[in-house]
Amino acid sequence: MLTTLAAPAFAGTWYIEDGNITISAGTEAGTNKVEQGGTLKSENDRGTIISSSNKDTASDNTVTINAANEKDKVEVTLKDLNIDAGSTGSAAVSVTGSGNTNIELNEYLCNLFGLTHGNLEDLTSKNFARHADVFEDYTCEIVPAADEKGSPTLIVKNKKDKKKQLTITPFSNIVKSGKKGQDEIRLNSVVVYVDKNNTFYLPASLVDFLK
Repeated sequence: MLTTLAAPAFAGTWYIEDGNITISAGTEAGTNKVEQGGTLKSENDRGTIISSSNKDTASDNTVTINAANEKDKVEVTLKDLNIDAGSTGSAAVSVTGSGNTNIELNEYLCNLFGLTHGNLEDLTSKNFARHADVFEDYTCEIVPAADEKGSPTLIVKNKKDKKKQLTITPFSNIVKSGKKGQDEIRLNSVVVYVDKNNTFYLPASLVDFLK
């Protein structure tokens, strides 16, 4: 994740309510190809911004950022974006390919939590801690996605108390609690998963639900 905002002039803003969005490298250097709702919208979009036209209402549309080739570079800003794709079984935001993908989350996170940029480091340590660090005293299992469009699931168990278990899916603010997932924990942030290091980034306070 980047921690500075440098949106170029003439940035294009795409609203998630208008359909699923796929971003890939454009035909010109420093640009992105934007597809929405299965339709090509721009071959050379600069300073791509994805947002919600109504940030108080979650959309079930999703964002796919694809840097397919190693030399591809895709830069995207997520700003005031509200997605809940739980009902579709898809990740709200997925990143694919072997290229260079920069997702600018700084302003989005600061707006979400009412923080200044100087507070972001503290925010990150509390809300986007590595799952291996948060649950170091518990048993963690990452269940692979059922298909290429899905996301893996993190299951954390308390060996001493089998009733205490967390089922965590990425890019959602809802965590299932209990052996059968009968209870819900609603977070003030979303869980992030990075496939390159097979790591979930989540609130450090989640460990309290296993104690």
